Amino acid sequence: MRDDAVRFEVVCPPFWHGGPGVAHGGWTAAVFDDALNVVALRIEPRLVTKSLTIRYLRPVPVGRPVAVLARIERHTGRQWDVSAEMTLSGTALATARAELRTRRPHHFARHEAWLARRSPSPNGPRTES
Repeated sequence: MRDDAVRFEVVCPPFWHGGPGVAHGGWTAAVFDDALNVVALRIEPRLVTKSLTIRYLRPVPVGRPVAVLARIERHTGRQWDVSAEMTLSGTALATARAELRTRRPHHFARHEAWLARRSPSPNGPRTES
C-alpha cells in the first residue's frame, strides 16, 4: 500500500439498512466522507469537504466487513483531491472522489456569523445569501 493511502474495515449496522440486507446509500456516503478526510487529515488537520461524488456499483451488505481503501490523488495549495474504493472480497461495491479544502482559521466563525444573521422568522425561513 502506498504511503498516501489508508485501509479501513467497516461494517454497516442493521439499523442503517436501505433495503433487505443492504446498506442505505447515506451510510456508504458517510463512510466515504470520513475515510477520505482521514487519509488527508494525517497530513493537514484543518480540512473540510468541498465536494463528494459516489458511484454505487453493487449493494453493500449489512453486517459484513467490507474494505475501504482511501488515497490522496493530488494536493495543490489548499485543494486536496482524494479517492476511495469500497470492496467485498476484492469486488468493488462503490467508489468515491472528493475535493477537500484546507480551511482558513476564521472558517467556523464566518459560518456562525452568517447563521446569526438568519434569525428565525414567523413567516418562514429567509432565503438571502
